[in-house]
Amino acid sequence: MKVEWLKSEMSKRNLTQRDVGEAVGLSDAQMSKVLNGLRKLSSEEADRIRRFLGYALPDDEATELDIRLLHALSQMTDAEKSALEVFLQSFAGLKK
Repeated sequence: MKVEWLKSEMSKRNLTQRDVGEAVGLSDAQMSKVLNGLRKLSSEEADRIRRFLGYALPDDEATELDIRLLHALSQMTDAEKSALEVFLQSFAGLKK
């Protein structure tokens, strides 16, 4: 999980490092190190953060493709997400 993405999501949602840490079981010190690039998240911790932010499906509903797509989305920048949204809307014949 990219730190910049996590910081961006936290900012958009007005979440503090304490909010995220408490929701996923990380201390303030651990979250501070993560956000400052001094500590990497385990795959389980990253998954808990994605779930907390709404980027994951419950295990019993997620297919392998769902998981791969959600992981890819979680790694995208805001600009990439916007470009993908425009593409998908034009592909589906929708107008923004």
